[in-house]
Amino acid sequence: MKKLILATVFMSSSFSAFSSSDWTYEEKLSTGDTCFYMQNSETGQPFLALGNGVPDSVAEECTNNGSGERAEKEFAKHSHPQYAPQPKDENFNRGLDIYNACIAGANVDGGALAKIVGKYSGKPSDINKIRKAYNYGSVVARGPRDCTNYTMGY
Repeated sequence: MKKLILATVFMSSSFSAFSSSDWTYEEKLSTGDTCFYMQNSETGQPFLALGNGVPDSVAEECTNNGSGERAEKEFAKHSHPQYAPQPKDENFNRGLDIYNACIAGANVDGGALAKIVGKYSGKPSDINKIRKAYNYGSVVARGPRDCTNYTMGY
């Protein structure tokens, strides 16, 4: 009984990797056959999905006629935006730089401070905040937690 259940679970899990797809792409050939592409649920990339009864000539034509490249371009147009990383805003980057300046101060690393300050040329108020964080790190901070609290304003 256990072998039957394990075999059923294995078969259903291996089939489910190819059965559920959010995206499909079809392209008709001059012979009347169809190149059918689906999204692989494991890799997220499109792949040519032809059944076992399809002749090798159809698979070869689908591979060589450029439909795979067109499918990838179409997939890129319709990819899900919620999976794309969101760009960080200026406040996030400034806060991260303030934290890194504090850590550089705790480690007495003037080179890291110079790199951070170099990003903010022409913004004296931001440079002042970064220098204060460096000074706090060099004088007060005993570890990363102190720099986190300084950056977050606790």
